[in-house]
Amino acid sequence: RHGTEQNKQEFLPAIARGEMTCALGYSEPDAGTDLASLRTRAVRDGDEWVINGSKIWNSGAQRSTHEWLCVRTDPDAPRHRGISVIVVPVDSPGVRIRPLIAWSGYRTNEVFFDDVRVPVTNLIGEENHGWSYITGALDLERGALTNAGDLRRALDELQVLARTPRLDGSVPLDNPAIRRRLAQAEADVEVAGLMGHEASSMLADGVIPTVEVSVEKVFSSELRQRIADLGIDVLGAEGLLAHRNPEARAGGRFEKLYRFAPLMRFGGGTNEVLRDVIAQRGHGMPSYGR
Repeated sequence: RHGTEQNKQEFLPAIARGEMTCALGYSEPDAGTDLASLRTRAVRDGDEWVINGSKIWNSGAQRSTHEWLCVRTDPDAPRHRGISVIVVPVDSPGVRIRPLIAWSGYRTNEVFFDDVRVPVTNLIGEENHGWSYITGALDLERGALTNAGDLRRALDELQVLARTPRLDGSVPLDNPAIRRRLAQAEADVEVAGLMGHEASSMLADGVIPTVEVSVEKVFSSELRQRIADLGIDVLGAEGLLAHRNPEARAGGRFEKLYRFAPLMRFGGGTNEVLRDVIAQRGHGMPSYGR
């Protein structure tokens, strides 16, 4: 969509063959939600870019072949301009990957770039046009993060577990509060699925559903957390056993979901920021402070 013909010829066949995978080099220690504050620099030196800086929360870098790296190529331009996207092989001299383990057990990374040199042809699209590429990609990422089918599987399993006696003999479904929460979750999962269908239909028509995927991501990520909470309440103390424990009920899937679900609230953009996107772009409301 945005790449040059050389980009397409060089990268797309390798991606299609499964020989090239990219980690997303977006966030930095001082530029997360406010991504336009990024400081990683790329300076042109003849036929090469020289890159210096660091990225954080860089998921998958340890098993990727390349970084899809957001860099500042014009420090004098307004913040949202002067940003470019450059593809960087992770085995390039000067690239260092340091693991970061979240409390969920999920591994992400901090990646450092020290005088890393890559060909100028590794620039994606046009120089200083990277912001539009990043925001367009984030719209797609938000839709992919929701996964209503995964929520449906979790809820279907919970409905069975709620009918199954615990070790103390109690049946979760006998609790009116559990029944009410299961019923609400059933309705919410159906809504999440419809949101996904709407966004997919718009994409099929060539429309980028910026507002729609923001609504979907906020709703579905918070629903994921509610289902995780409900799972722990249905299983009781037995639900606290880690998924690696052979005695864990449901294979420990709800304990794992309980730890992992909060990540979805800020992956692809925090829900707080996305509520602003919905208000401003969806309803024409002024941005905060104006």
